[in-house]
Amino acid sequence: MKDRLEEMRKAAKHYKEGDEVEMTPLNVTKSEFDEFMEIVGALALDVTKVEDNVENMRKLQKKVLSEYSKVQRERYQAELHDLEHQNKSLGNKIRKIIKDEQAKIETIENKKSNINLKQLEIRKTLINTN
Repeated sequence: MKDRLEEMRKAAKHYKEGDEVEMTPLNVTKSEFDEFMEIVGALALDVTKVEDNVENMRKLQKKVLSEYSKVQRERYQAELHDLEHQNKSLGNKIRKIIKDEQAKIETIENKKSNINLKQLEIRKTLINTN
């Protein structure tokens, strides 16, 4: 099959040389399930951050216990406190999102709406595993 793009550009009235515009879809709507999958992805990232913080906290605790200098020990303890605070805020955020999603799942089940049953099962599984 012959590529006729150049031929069509030459014949077009409104085409200017070097005028390349990327076309985007007009109706960009995300489905409810796509939004849910984005939420699950964000949850997974937050859980990974918590896991990384816990690993860093273990290392810092060892440093605090083995450090002789009071100034350095206090610095390590301050870092520990910051990581602990970050984990608490991430944990609360994760807990709130999971609670909200579980409430959405319950309302969907109660309404007996026309949502795909497979999608509902996927939602339940993903929320319960996080």
